[in-house]
Formats: sequence, C-alpha cells, structure tokens
Amino acid sequence: MSTTRLSLLGPPQFYHNGQPVALNIAKMQALLAYLAVTRQRQTRDHLLALLWAESGAEAARKNMRNRLWQTRQLLGEEVIISQSNSLLLASDVWTDVAQFEISLPAQLHLDVPDPAILNELLQLWRGPLLDGVTLAEAPKFELWLTTERARLAQLYTQGLDAFIEHRRQHDDWAQIVSLAQRGLQHDPLYEPFHQALMQAYAHRGARTNALRQFDRLQTLLDQELGVAPSADTLALRASIAQNGLDEDPGNSTATAEPLVQIRAPQATQPDAQPFIGRQTEIAQMMTSWRLAGVGTRKVLLLSGELGMGKSTLWRQWVATLPAEQIVLETRCLNTTQHLPFDPMRRLLSAPFCRQQMAQLAEKLLPIWRAELVRLAPALQTVLPSAADQATTPPALTPTEERALIAEALTQFLRALEASPLILFIDDLHWADGATLDWLLYLTDRMAHEPFLLMGAYRPEDAGAALLQLMAQWRREDILQRIDVPPFTLAETTTLLTALGSNTALADYLHHQSGGN
Repeated sequence: MSTTRLSLLGPPQFYHNGQPVALNIAKMQALLAYLAVTRQRQTRDHLLALLWAESGAEAARKNMRNRLWQTRQLLGEEVIISQSNSLLLASDVWTDVAQFEISLPAQLHLDVPDPAILNELLQLWRGPLLDGVTLAEAPKFELWLTTERARLAQLYTQGLDAFIEHRRQHDDWAQIVSLAQRGLQHDPLYEPFHQALMQAYAHRGARTNALRQFDRLQTLLDQELGVAPSADTLALRASIAQNGLDEDPGNSTATAEPLVQIRAPQATQPDAQPFIGRQTEIAQMMTSWRLAGVGTRKVLLLSGELGMGKSTLWRQWVATLPAEQIVLETRCLNTTQHLPFDPMRRLLSAPFCRQQMAQLAEKLLPIWRAELVRLAPALQTVLPSAADQATTPPALTPTEERALIAEALTQFLRALEASPLILFIDDLHWADGATLDWLLYLTDRMAHEPFLLMGAYRPEDAGAALLQLMAQWRREDILQRIDVPPFTLAETTTLLTALGSNTALADYLHHQSGGN
C-alpha cells in the first residue's frame, strides 16, 4: 500500500512511499494545501476561482487538469479523489497540518496535557503554512493563506504557552529557556515568552541574563510598537533586580480568579485591599442592572488596559447586589481561542453549575439537553440521557451544529428564570468566534427578557470580530461601555494611605505605573 505524506508547516515537503518528491510548482502546492487544510470536498469551480482567476474559463480548466495529472504522477493516482464536479484529498494522506490542528487543541483542552505528546506536536512546526510560497496572481488564495497562517501561528503560540506552563509547574527551568527562545524566534514581540525566559534565567541563577532580556524586550517594544513593557513584566523585573526571584509574578495562573463561577453574590467578598474611587463607574453599572431588571436587555462592557482594575471593579460591584441575584461568571483564555464556545463549556462543567442543571433538567427539551451534554460532557451525570439518545440529530453541517448549540445555551439561560440574569465574561478580547456569534444571537433572543450581559476587555487587544459585535450592539442602542481609567494622583495617594504605605512615594509610583 502506498503512503503519501504532506509537510506543509514551513517550506512544503512531499513524500511518497517513503521517498521525497520534488513537487515544486506553486499552484500544485497551493491546491494540495487548500484541500489538506479545509479537509472538505471542494468544487472545481471554487478551486478555479481561487487559483486560476486570472485565466479564461477554458484555459483555467486546462491548467487545473494538467496540475492534477502532474500531482498524481508524483504522489499516486489516488492522492486526490475526483467525484462528479468536486475534488477531495484522500483520507489516507497524512498531513502535518491536520495532525497539528486536531491533536494540539485536544491536548490544550486537557487539565494536564501530556508533555511528550505536546512536544511531539510542537515539533511539527517548521514555520508558517506554505512558507515561501506566494501566488500574486491568485489574490483570493493569498488572502486565505494569510488568514490560515495567522490562525495556525496563534495555535503554535498557545501550544508553546501551555508547554512552558507545564514545565514551570515542574521547575524545569532549563527546558523553559529552550522553549522560550524557540517562541521568541517565532514571535519576538510576544511578551509572555520574554517573561518566561527572564524567569528561567533568574531561577537558574543568571540574574544578569534575566535583566538583559528585559532590556531587549523594552528596546524591541519601543522600536516596533512605541509601547512600554506590561505591568506584569515590570513587576517581574523589579523582583529579579531586588531578590533574584522570590516569587513568580509572571505566572498569573498562581493567583488567578476562578475561571468559572455560578453563584449568588452573598458568597462574594470584596477584595481585601482597599477599593479606591470608581464611584461613577459603579453608579453606571447599577443603572444598567436596574434597567435590565424591568425587562430591558442591556450589554455593559468594562474597557481598560491590562492592570486597570476591571476585574476588581466587577467583584466590588457584584458583592453589593441582593442575595437572591443569580450571577453567571466565566472568562476567555488566550490558550483556548480556537475552541468553540469554550467559556460556556467551562461554565457548564463547573461543579455548582452541574448541581443547578440537575434542577433545570425538566425545563429543557431533550434536544437541548443533548446539545448541552455534547458541549460539556461533564453534564452527563446530571442530565437524563435515555431520551436524548433517541433524539440524536442526523449528520449536520458545522453551521447547523453551532446553531443548535447556540439555542441550547440560550434555553439554559432562560430556564434559570432570574430577574435579571447576569452573565459576566471576562477577557472578551480572547473570545472565540463561535462565542461572539452566540452573544449576538443571545442578545437578540433575550430582547424582551430581564437580562444583563456584562464583560471586560482590553481595547488594545480587541479583534475585528469583537469590534463588529460592539458596533452592532451600539446600533441596537443596548451597549454601554465604561472606560476604566488609570488612578489619579490623588487616588494613588489615598490608596497608599489606606495601605499604610509612605505617601511620599505617591508621585513617583503614579508616574512609574501610569496610574495602573
């Protein structure tokens, strides 16, 4: 049996029966890559428009036939399956891109990824998709290729992030040096890789190297982006400079808030540190909550740079709400942006949410229970499954599957019968596309319900999809955005007083932190 392997991450490489194949024509490479990445049957007309748009209809068809013949001569007759008016890459053709984008997210989805598998998957990355291949005469393909390169590069970054975090938990600082350096070759401006390298150097006793790494980052950010390092990086540098490294300021997972919560606010305690200012913002939040309570759906977003106190403001405000108020809280993660509906999946999987779901089961139709279980398998123990199995839908397109999940999530929220229901999603700038699409659908379905959707995001990291969603909410006149500003000098002084610190440092600290 013949074997064909396509290595498309990096400069394309092709193998047939264990031997390298010189397949050097760009459009042949592009055709194979498109079929490999989409993993779906593609019509000839679509491929002609994608790759041969510059040619006349007859010439384009002839060119495609010639390229298909050449490809089959080199890689085997069955490498591309022709059926009716469509083409499909044979299922037994191995591609690095399929292995990478299917298996890596599966590892990232685990609470504890397998380090050996994670390392093996990351080794598949030799560079961007079809590195070095350009098709200036095929602008539609170039646009698709640019988008896919960015998507896969982001997945690689997430994989490295996860692997670094795994090795951090095992104090494997030597490997973190190697991983962080590898990451910086991939993306020199990605600050967490610089932080990891600084941490690793410091833990290995190379304080000078750690401080030099900070200097490199500071220079790079200033030259390329005109910005300063983040507050986390500044804190890490200060810790290294003063103590070598007493603790790990860059490891946000050590002190992060719970990723998902479903609770009434009487269980919520305000932060131990003094809460200074923000009275105007709290009053605005209270107004939106009251309007939502009388059946006026509202969307309220807290906007501010990293470290401005958006999450603290949220916690302080929600702790003031009545005891009967139900609050659903989740957040988006940088490492799971590729997973559809991930914030809601983790919310549904939370222990307390599973307890609530057991009480809601009778309010949900079998089809919605089935969809919720598919999204969050942890619900299997609390949602009746016998009837659901009998109503398993036929094979659906990805769009149809997402539509069912979107409605199932909406039905779950409505079943809570809260007045109003509050759903808070932190770090919305990291929300996946399916979640953003659902939020628009949700606010439409809840148009006449007592519902308050709240979120927090960093404007500097907000992508086009989030900005478009906000624009739509603005057109519907349901969006209120609260910009969380830096502390004033007076507020910084008040905070130092409350903490019992030296207020003579107020001006210096306010200048150094930018009120952050």
